[in-house]
Amino acid sequence: MEIYIDNEKIELGKKNRKNFEKIIKAITKRLEQNEKIIRNIYINGNILEESTIIDMTEPNILEVETKSYVDLIIESLSNCKNYIETFFEIMAYLNFKIESNQKILKEDIDEFHSFLMWFEDLLSLMEETYSFGENRLFFDLIEDINNKLQVLTDKRKKKAYVEYINILETEISEILDEFYNNVDIYYQMILEEEKKKKLVS
Repeated sequence: MEIYIDNEKIELGKKNRKNFEKIIKAITKRLEQNEKIIRNIYINGNILEESTIIDMTEPNILEVETKSYVDLIIESLSNCKNYIETFFEIMAYLNFKIESNQKILKEDIDEFHSFLMWFEDLLSLMEETYSFGENRLFFDLIEDINNKLQVLTDKRKKKAYVEYINILETEISEILDEFYNNVDIYYQMILEEEKKKKLVS
């Protein structure tokens, strides 16, 4: 199998060549060292999908497009306000369901949980990549969301969905509202840090 990362051909150790999962793990590890993640994967010119079956005995061409941590953070912050607005819209809908004595479904909670996991990852990446970690308020924000997510995960496992939503409304909403109001400031801080890095390099 020929392997290309951002159009540059690479070689992997012999033990990884026959196992597609090991190949992806090795590529992911290599990218992490360069503060990058996988954006897209192509097999023989076609984008890789879950249903794709790969015959490792064939001379396949694997192409990987990457995204830097910087690009990921900037892209996430650009979309963050829309995601938070959607969060509050769904919250209003679920409150209506509760008031109408309608059943809260697992799918309702899963959607919130996926978003909060994404939000937690974004905060951690911002802290690791930039000087946000030196900011006590930002550090407290991360610690707060981590603690709240542990409680929410427990409520989700116990299927205590109404309690889950109450925590979203009374505690998580406040965190997201504050972050929403500061997104533009965080965005500008990142752009300033990137400018400084380019000047130094």
